[in-house]
Amino acid sequence: MQYFKDPPEVKRTLYSLFLSFVSSGDCDNVEQMLLHEGEGILHPWTYPSDHPIIIASRFGDLMMTELLFSFGSPLDVLGPDGSTPLHEALRNGHDDLVFWLVEQGADCGIPDGLGQTALHVAVRYSHIDIIRAICMGNRVSHEAVDSQGKTAAQWAKQLLRSEELKDLLGSPAKYDWEKAYDARLLQVAELKKKAKKKKPKKKKKKK
Repeated sequence: MQYFKDPPEVKRTLYSLFLSFVSSGDCDNVEQMLLHEGEGILHPWTYPSDHPIIIASRFGDLMMTELLFSFGSPLDVLGPDGSTPLHEALRNGHDDLVFWLVEQGADCGIPDGLGQTALHVAVRYSHIDIIRAICMGNRVSHEAVDSQGKTAAQWAKQLLRSEELKDLLGSPAKYDWEKAYDARLLQVAELKKKAKKKKPKKKKKKK
């Protein structure tokens, strides 16, 4: 809990170091800093640019995102351009992270600086399974319009995806949401297992 007591110049040095650990995927040092400095280092107002969880989401680092979230990092924090971690994960094609964020209750209805919600972004950048997950997400809106006055369905039409997405964007009531949700939970569980297997084992120190 030392962070709140530090003078401004020390705070700047600390969060620069913290951001470098986040960017490099160094979960061990990030965890150590969180334990020593406390949750204050995760407050959105601490960062003049991107919040750590936005950086982790941009890189698709699921383990880092989970770690930051477990220490109280907000899922719906906004970056300088109005993007949330969910926007970043969608734009950069990090499917496993998108599934996880939606499962944790990330707000799918928040517009970024261009007025685009998660559904707008998904229609433009993602495959149908991701769009389906967003359609089942928290506070998703099919009627939301972006800064160009377009809904997700209108973008789908412009991108020639109307036929592919008609069951999701045209008449969502016809879709078997419960069955799809159960399938998504199984998929997320499998992805998390794979992510844990990829985690490098710590080398034992020689005595």
